Formats: sequence, structure tokens, C-alpha cells
Amino acid sequence: DEVLGQSPTDGTGVERGAKVTLELSKGPPLVPVPRVVDLPCQQAKQVLESQRFPVVIQFNPNGIARFQNPPENTQVPPGTQVTIGCL
Repeated sequence: DEVLGQSPTDGTGVERGAKVTLELSKGPPLVPVPRVVDLPCQQAKQVLESQRFPVVIQFNPNGIARFQNPPENTQVPPGTQVTIGCL
């Protein structure tokens, strides 16, 4: 999502219509979302937050995690919000 370099380099004169190649960043490396289904909701929240995922809890925060979104092992950018549904 960011230009890392270009060819020809910045400041080099080129003719109108000449080809310019840009080197782009693909963004930060992706990380897997850990499995938290079947854990007590507060423990699931701690596991996710320890890996720097912001957490949204739906339903009963004192229950057991019954679903998570994104699902376990999904590759996501760091800091992706994870929703856990606790019953």
C-alpha cells in the first residue's frame, strides 16, 4: 500500500510516455488468528489481546466462546478486530 521505490529513480529525466516502474509494499505480514472457541470468554479475550487483536464480545461475557470471527487460522493483518460470541 506504499511506494517503496521506482525505476527510473526520482529526479531522473524521462521522455513523455516513458515507462516508470513502481515497487509497492504489500502491507504488513499476515498473522493467524488463534482458536478461542470453547474457552471461557474472559480467557479467550486474554488470548486474543495478548497477540494484539482487539476483541468485541457478543452476548454473555461470562460464558463460553462458541464462535469467533474471523475463524481460527485465518491469516489477517496485525491488529484486526476479532469478535467472539459467548453463551
